[in-house]
Amino acid sequence: MIKHILLFGATGDTGSALLNQALEKGLQVRVAEREIPDDFKQSDNVEMREADLLDGGLADLMDGVDCVISAVGLPRDPQTLINPPPLYTEGAVNIVSAMRDHGIKRFITISAVFYRSQRNRAHVVQGSEFSARQIISTDGRDGADFASV
Repeated sequence: MIKHILLFGATGDTGSALLNQALEKGLQVRVAEREIPDDFKQSDNVEMREADLLDGGLADLMDGVDCVISAVGLPRDPQTLINPPPLYTEGAVNIVSAMRDHGIKRFITISAVFYRSQRNRAHVVQGSEFSARQIISTDGRDGADFASV
């Protein structure tokens, strides 16, 4: 049972909605952001930590966590869909590497970058699941349990 999550991207629209839902369910949430705004939501169940996905050094964020959620936002323009920036790709590799070092198996990434709209229907962008699987298997260790939402 998941009791303590690590949430990247909690200051964005999707991440803040996730944070609110987690708190409503009584979960402990460790929020990791490059910069935490002064007006960010305060709660006894929220621990705020500054971290940079591209710098690595994420291991200390993983202590005591059951699940990692990335709601890191990116523009949904064609260039981003074709060639995601390092924040998304290298950042995810850094997250998964730190997770493995701490035995955390559950990784959820939430992003519109995986979808495109066609006639008012969402479709998974061709190859996006393959890309996610590549990130999960980057270092050759057993794969994490992941979901792309």
